[in-house]
Amino acid sequence: MLCGRRHMIYLRSYPWIFGDRDEQSLFLRPLFGFSLSSSRSPGTLPVAPRISNIRRNCSVPIFDLGSSTVLADLENSASKPYLRPSSLASRVIGGTLLANQPLPPKTICSNNCSYTISIAAPSFSCNVGAQNTTALMYDPDGLPSNAKPPPYVAAGFSGSLPSAFIAENFVDGGKWDFEIMRTNYTTFNAIQPAMNVTCITWNSTYHLNYTFSGVSSSISVDQIVRQQPAIKLSPNVTEGTGGAFIPGSNLVHSRFYNATANYYGIVSTIYTYILGNATVYESGNSANLVYSPPRLAVMDLPLLNDEASDLQSGNITWSSNFTSNLEALMTNSVLSILTLDPTQMITTSCTFFDHLPHYNYNARRLWLIYGIGLGISLLCGLVGIILLVHGGPSTTGTAFSDFLVATRNLELDTLDLRKDKTTRLKYGPLAGDNGRYAFGRHGQTSFKLLERTNSDSEELSIEA
Repeated sequence: MLCGRRHMIYLRSYPWIFGDRDEQSLFLRPLFGFSLSSSRSPGTLPVAPRISNIRRNCSVPIFDLGSSTVLADLENSASKPYLRPSSLASRVIGGTLLANQPLPPKTICSNNCSYTISIAAPSFSCNVGAQNTTALMYDPDGLPSNAKPPPYVAAGFSGSLPSAFIAENFVDGGKWDFEIMRTNYTTFNAIQPAMNVTCITWNSTYHLNYTFSGVSSSISVDQIVRQQPAIKLSPNVTEGTGGAFIPGSNLVHSRFYNATANYYGIVSTIYTYILGNATVYESGNSANLVYSPPRLAVMDLPLLNDEASDLQSGNITWSSNFTSNLEALMTNSVLSILTLDPTQMITTSCTFFDHLPHYNYNARRLWLIYGIGLGISLLCGLVGIILLVHGGPSTTGTAFSDFLVATRNLELDTLDLRKDKTTRLKYGPLAGDNGRYAFGRHGQTSFKLLERTNSDSEELSIEA
């Protein structure tokens, strides 16, 4: 540190300030540590996430099942009755069932948001037990004695009499409901008893909660309110032909008919994967599973206990969540269908939220920490002002060459500041040198500056 008084300044050499990098770090680290502790002191400025919510109306995508029969093919005739599920339904629902998850929805917000919507769509209600055992038919002839009943038998049936609308517009009222008989197997041997499940298709209202966070999305089913069995669907007809066509027309189907045809298209598509039989066939010393119809994919759906099952070895263990997993087949299919046409929109209330940094602090502690830092800074500034006022000559207007002259005493180059820790230097004007200043050892009357006037270095003395 340089401390001065006019005409003479004594400077004690401090290698821990003016030495190498390691020595400088011993001086700088405490200063850095103080500034760091001032801003990072425990309890001063802890940051906690805070959720900011803004609620406003927005437009969100939805799929209107009554707008057209995109999930069903109709016969090319005047009345255009229901024919079969459409190829679109087969692709979307088939991919959903095999993937065991619905298609992801399209976000309507740039960052994070959520909203709730309600839609009308079919749902499954499955319960243990058989409502119509005659529907579960299989041919026991040709089956091994140890493979009865078969591992899987499923068939569609009508849980109740169809409404007039359903009976008129769908052949035999359609097969809206189904039953399943399943049996666990070990090495192709049946483990009694068989277990039955009955599922009824309902016209339902889904209450859905959509949440988008960054690039991820999630859909949760808050509630499914079942209104009536789908086989009992019946329009409120005031005019027209049985509710199938819009009033005054025999060519354009009504919204109710479109929705019902789409319902049955969804149900029929799911049935192509789960209705049929899986039986054991033995040939010589080998045994295999045989599927009827061949497209039956029940073993590829989340209905098995995968950890306990090995189809090649004839070990079949059905999931303990069999009934709820059956219901999820319909639920996931409906959620995928809602993503088919993002141009169809409805208005609902949306919540836009973001995780913002929130500073929690103790005001008293914060003032104490920063007050100490501010006080020390002001003290250092005051000391600097005092040194400027009472110190050496002003360097205002001094040329750069004057600073070079002041520090180029050749005899100072011989000092080892690591050893000569008590060496005292003085700083003062050079005698007879037009007021220039230089450093020299205390007690030295003259020294050489690295300033060449001719061929020799100029010897100048410091004034006493």
